[in-house]
Amino acid sequence: MNLEHVTIPIEPRSVGGCLDLAVHFTRVHIRQLMALLLLVAVPALLLTWLLADQTQHGLFWGFAIYFFGAPIAGALIVAGAGQRIFGEPFTVRRALDTFRPHGWMLILSLLWSRCLTALAGMGLVTAWLVAVRGGFLPEIYLLEQLRGHRRRRRVEELTRSTQTSPVMRFVAIQGFTLGLVLSFFTLIDLAFNHLVGVPIWTGRGYGVWATIERLWYDPTVVTVLMGVSWLVYPLGRMAWFFCYVDQRIRNECWDVELDFRRDARRLTS
Repeated sequence: MNLEHVTIPIEPRSVGGCLDLAVHFTRVHIRQLMALLLLVAVPALLLTWLLADQTQHGLFWGFAIYFFGAPIAGALIVAGAGQRIFGEPFTVRRALDTFRPHGWMLILSLLWSRCLTALAGMGLVTAWLVAVRGGFLPEIYLLEQLRGHRRRRRVEELTRSTQTSPVMRFVAIQGFTLGLVLSFFTLIDLAFNHLVGVPIWTGRGYGVWATIERLWYDPTVVTVLMGVSWLVYPLGRMAWFFCYVDQRIRNECWDVELDFRRDARRLTS
């Protein structure tokens, strides 16, 4: 990765700064991000609808599919967006070309990390710690292309707390995206109910408890909720990617290195 070609300011950022940058990047590159997301989200939502229609536990299956599928979509996003941050064009073809040589190994590592996170889920803090360790795998595989002990050492470096804890950043981003999902889902539900006259979740005359139960088993409700979750995912994933960049800036003093390079060029010119 050539720091001279980085397309964002090299400076330490708070989690709010990472979210702001993610919003800007998502707005500029929404077409590429959505194209990469749909490669995973469309089959995931079709499977969610099928399982919700055939079982009485649709929300469980929808969340499980999202839980294991979202990191794969995130890896595709990193493959494209990471190249753009370091000066290369952001295209779907380039992202797939970057992802393909490492695809199966990275997918297996991500699924294994998710399994460990699920097993650690009985202790919420422990699950967050495991999730954070696995969260940087796409960047390490696709952008740094590290293997073996070098990859493990990089994970330790990135998850080591500096001025700000990666776990707290992870929790803040998850809380932000969850708030967006609930807000958009409520907005869609109200819009369909009052503007189109086709209720999705509320407004069907059921009691409170029956309405809550429908959130668990109704195929339409489950699929719309998970669809909103998939739609919001790129924003949260890009925020986490910028947390990765920030962590490396802090650990490796990229900003100081660039200042030295600029001063050296100025003195020799």
